[in-house]
Amino acid sequence: MKMSVEEMAAAKGLSRREFIKAVAAGTVAVGAVGVLGACSSSPSGAGSAADTSGAGTTAAAGTTAADAANGATAGGHTGASYGNLNTAIGGETNAYTKYDAFAEAADKEGYKQVARLFRATADAERIHAGDEYDLAFAMDVSSKEATPDTPKPGTTAENLQAAIDGETYEYTEMYPEFLEAAQSEELDAAAAIFNRAMKAEECHAKNYQDYLDNLDNLEEADIYLCPTCGYIKIGDNSGACPVCMVSCAAFKKY
Repeated sequence: MKMSVEEMAAAKGLSRREFIKAVAAGTVAVGAVGVLGACSSSPSGAGSAADTSGAGTTAAAGTTAADAANGATAGGHTGASYGNLNTAIGGETNAYTKYDAFAEAADKEGYKQVARLFRATADAERIHAGDEYDLAFAMDVSSKEATPDTPKPGTTAENLQAAIDGETYEYTEMYPEFLEAAQSEELDAAAAIFNRAMKAEECHAKNYQDYLDNLDNLEEADIYLCPTCGYIKIGDNSGACPVCMVSCAAFKKY
């Protein structure tokens, strides 16, 4: 039976990130191909773009030779996906830094519900950046975490619009392009990560648009974050995550 990254890490007494770094460094006896295969194992939903790539459906044995060839190297990546991972890391790092600042600004203006949404979404972007960095590091041990730009918050309405613009770009342009490249390079783990992030970003954009449209009439509601893919639900928390199928009982409440 295939083990997830989390299960393999727990068996070694390590955190998920510590485990992947140890694999890449060669200090634990699990091949990078096994980690990459496990990373691609989260369900992505019927009819998704990743379904056609095999991402999110196969065990480690289903991970392609291209994934294995890119495991724990020190450079020499000829495809687009390694660079795309690093671009995504930078974008997500800027996003969570910006949303943290936007949350503080919303609190100061008295928009407590908006502040909660910004904080939940900031944590979602941390999940995306962390997954992308872990895979980039597994592919190349010289990978670096991103240094964010300094955010410059405006009014809460302006900040919501800026967030909508950023999320819309990611789910309509950036991640579809990255997903297509990963599929063409047969990098299932990268395709799964990009696909999950793309779907979560669409949810984020819609949440922000709803809050902007109803800024002066927002009712207090619990906000829930999927700890696996960064999907966010507002109010109701029943069932399973529509992106990765994790039980909503595991969601974090804000």
